[in-house]
Amino acid sequence: MRRWGHSGGQAGYTPVEPPAITVSWVWAGNVSDSAATVLARSTDASAVTLRYSTSSDLSGFSTVVGTEGSDDVWKFDLPALSPDTRYYYGFAGSDVTGTFRTFPTVGTAYDFAIWAASCAGHSGGEYVDDDVSNAPTFDVIRARLESGELIGGVHMGDRHYRDIGSNNQTSFRNAYNDVMAASRQRLLHEQGWMDYHWDDHDFGPNDSHAGSASKPAAQAVYRTHVPHWTLPDDEGIYHTYVIGRVRFIILDVRSYRSTNGSTDNSSKTMLGATQKAWALDIVDNATEPCIVIFCGSPWNGDDSITWGSFSTERDELIGEFTTLGKKDRLFMVHGDNHFLAFDDGTNAPGGIPTAQLAALDAGFTTNDGTWTSGIVKAEQQQYGILAFTDTGSQITVTVTGISVDSSSDETEEFSEDVVYPG
Repeated sequence: MRRWGHSGGQAGYTPVEPPAITVSWVWAGNVSDSAATVLARSTDASAVTLRYSTSSDLSGFSTVVGTEGSDDVWKFDLPALSPDTRYYYGFAGSDVTGTFRTFPTVGTAYDFAIWAASCAGHSGGEYVDDDVSNAPTFDVIRARLESGELIGGVHMGDRHYRDIGSNNQTSFRNAYNDVMAASRQRLLHEQGWMDYHWDDHDFGPNDSHAGSASKPAAQAVYRTHVPHWTLPDDEGIYHTYVIGRVRFIILDVRSYRSTNGSTDNSSKTMLGATQKAWALDIVDNATEPCIVIFCGSPWNGDDSITWGSFSTERDELIGEFTTLGKKDRLFMVHGDNHFLAFDDGTNAPGGIPTAQLAALDAGFTTNDGTWTSGIVKAEQQQYGILAFTDTGSQITVTVTGISVDSSSDETEEFSEDVVYPG
């Protein structure tokens, strides 16, 4: 049944049902304690109006008219929202609906959990079609969102494995739309907010870097097809936000990256000078007891694709974190390698607790790094949950690695705690 209604009017008023439109996908992001952004793709509308409400039936809704961008993607900025509140949204003339939860007021002690994972569409698995996945992993994550156990999640890259090697925006738009055409992924996006940063296969070819021909197209289409948080510059996609008393920093390890094979010295970089200075400034000024850094490539590793082959820059960052007095507040999270693992800081560089959470739908690639949990090889489908318990005097981060089989049955591979005083 198409949902529609009105937020006021005279007694006896009979609303006129709007003309039908097709909405092929929706995606909520850029969430804060007072606002959010929703994107929707509609190919047959001259205008699209979003209706949003705190009621699941959209009663008493407010409206916002979308701004049309490229590729029939409409953007809706939702202002003046209440903190820590579940919102529902739909569209005049469409059955498609979605939901998200706003963040609590910044600085509030708050318990919450998010999902985190990367890598879907590799190795020609059972659920892979044209380098795009429709695996059951997305269903089990969606079920946790629907139940309220999770408030959202972070996709850490390789949403597809198209390995686009040219400056072709159409190819990137097609890849975004094909991911959303996968039914399980589309439904997942309807059930909560999702942050996203790319890795190599969805930025360009394997091991892509600052010199990859695909870079301008990847950067442009991200800005039109992702409901992204504020981006500090016109190229990279690094950004930050706060949920309660937890600071999240998301790095871009492709836009400014030297080639993996470059000599490991002070000239070799994964972040570039501008992003690195930005990240250190955010860490320096962070007042939150816990700072989670989504560091893109594996922090705890020695392989050529990891921070291990950028060890000069990694050591520089560790030194800066130490000088700033913030190293003990950090927690590193990454995907890229196709396995689950956790290290409590015993082995990870800088003694920083680190989680490796992959792959959503990709076969095992290689062992790398030493981990206190050991390595759980990806049979095909794995993801992680980061749960934050805040007493007001300390935050406990619980990282859980989960494997999913073809029947959508889940196996908890490990669950480990890290405590941050403050």
